[in-house]
Amino acid sequence: MRASKIKDPRNYEIGQYIARRRKAAGMNQTELGALVELSYQQIAKYERGEDSLRVTLFERLENIFNDLASPATQAGFAEAQAPFRIPQMTSPARDELMTIAVRLESEAKRLRELSDLI
Repeated sequence: MRASKIKDPRNYEIGQYIARRRKAAGMNQTELGALVELSYQQIAKYERGEDSLRVTLFERLENIFNDLASPATQAGFAEAQAPFRIPQMTSPARDELMTIAVRLESEAKRLRELSDLI
């Protein structure tokens, strides 16, 4: 059995959120990647939780999804959340997610610095 590449469960949660928003917007990974100048492979890594998502990229993705949001898209997003029933991002929830992303980015930087010493 292959070992999991997920380094932090929070990365997986954030990635799944991005995947649900992307699918609700009717986009594939290639289309989303083109909007943020990333390959579909990198988008897939974020969605699988294998890489940490930078705060600035998360904000760009949120802006894209919000700009694409229409009543039909919002209905699709609500459907995409089932059976998890994750509520729309409230300001405190978004703030918490941003705090987690900042912490993950900081931890990743610290680990890169440590690996450079080895």
